Amino acid sequence: MSHCDKVAHCDVTDLDALAEATEALGGVCLSDTAARWWGHSVGDYPLPEGYTADSLQAAMKRPARTLRFPGASYDVAAVPRLDGKKGYELVLDWYGTGGLTLVLGQKGGRLAAAYNEAVTVKAAKKQGFTVTRSVEKGKVMLALSRVRSN
Repeated sequence: MSHCDKVAHCDVTDLDALAEATEALGGVCLSDTAARWWGHSVGDYPLPEGYTADSLQAAMKRPARTLRFPGASYDVAAVPRLDGKKGYELVLDWYGTGGLTLVLGQKGGRLAAAYNEAVTVKAAKKQGFTVTRSVEKGKVMLALSRVRSN
């Protein structure tokens, strides 16, 4: 079985931030490594938008990065966007035995949140802010502060 889709709400343009997000969730970000998945589409689930069975198989074999998480037998593939814009989309196989839903949440929500946090922190620090992270009622809160000199 194969249930491939894209991680929603995650416009990846920074592979270093993606590696940080992956590590924050206990995974590793690999280069030159094929992504583990069912191996082919069997037609029981719609393909990710823009993909054919052949292009999906090729993308999973040669991703820009492969995200591997403990306890999951399938991986996430960071592949160049199909629309020609700069960046990457995250493609994965959600099939139950792959274990990614347990690690990343529904539709990869935890991965998208961790990536967006890493990008925000990186940009804030580049602009001279100090970042304080806290969790309130299950939500990550980032407080940015900067001391201004007179």
